Amino acid sequence: MDRNNFNVLESLPVELIADILGELDLSSLVITTYVSNRLRAISSEPSLNPWRRPIRRTLHNPDQEYDPALRHLSVRSTVPRNNFVEILSIARANYLLLEASLPHLKDIEWEECFRRRFLPSWAKIKKEGATWKEAFMKVLYRVWHRTSSACTHDEAWTDYLVLNRNGTANQLNGTSRGFDPLAIFEQMRIQNDLMQFQPRIRVVVEFPDVRILAIGVLNKPRTAFGVNHLAKALLHPPGMDGDTAAKLTNLDISSSDESDGEHDHIINIPLSTGASSGGWSVL
Repeated sequence: MDRNNFNVLESLPVELIADILGELDLSSLVITTYVSNRLRAISSEPSLNPWRRPIRRTLHNPDQEYDPALRHLSVRSTVPRNNFVEILSIARANYLLLEASLPHLKDIEWEECFRRRFLPSWAKIKKEGATWKEAFMKVLYRVWHRTSSACTHDEAWTDYLVLNRNGTANQLNGTSRGFDPLAIFEQMRIQNDLMQFQPRIRVVVEFPDVRILAIGVLNKPRTAFGVNHLAKALLHPPGMDGDTAAKLTNLDISSSDESDGEHDHIINIPLSTGASSGGWSVL
């Protein structure tokens, strides 16, 4: 860029400059912040935050290849601190543990990272007097260790939930090493004479490390007594429209096509939920 063009760039409103900087890749943006004091000031302003879009692009890269500049981004004073909450909430566990430089955040910011990344019930892992950073790193290591090995030292038992057609629910458990939700569901299908129906898997909610799955069968029942209202409420929460629910429940292991009416009903007992990530299953 020649001097005249650079002067034109710096004469633009700060909002427009920040928008232009947001189109750069992360490595280029790091270099650009050292070009002039004005660009450095704009890139450092939290209300403008041109870093957010480059960071999100590299975190959501389908090839899972992060920009090299992300690794030590926390040491750069020009990056607003609020960006690191998003990085810690989304980035791969092994990347945060083994490669990235961790930022210096307040305890309340570490708490936000924890609650955005992990299941709400996992907050009980934080002991009294411990910091949220300690809890975050402890759970993150357990997630990475459990998903990268067959070790079940920390999670010897896995809990799962069965929603019954009669309006009751059973919380059951099994050994984590041999836990296979599909095998458990197949036994339920046999016990309840449902082998003629195709099993279905729906994603109820998905976190960076964990997915909560619902396993069941779908069919259009002859009477209202055949509708599992608990299962229907789980897959179609009140207040959610059909398009949103479809996006959240798009994992299906059956190849058969059924009408929309049939998808509205989940019959009988077999609907189990569990959180799984590479073999880690916890409710």
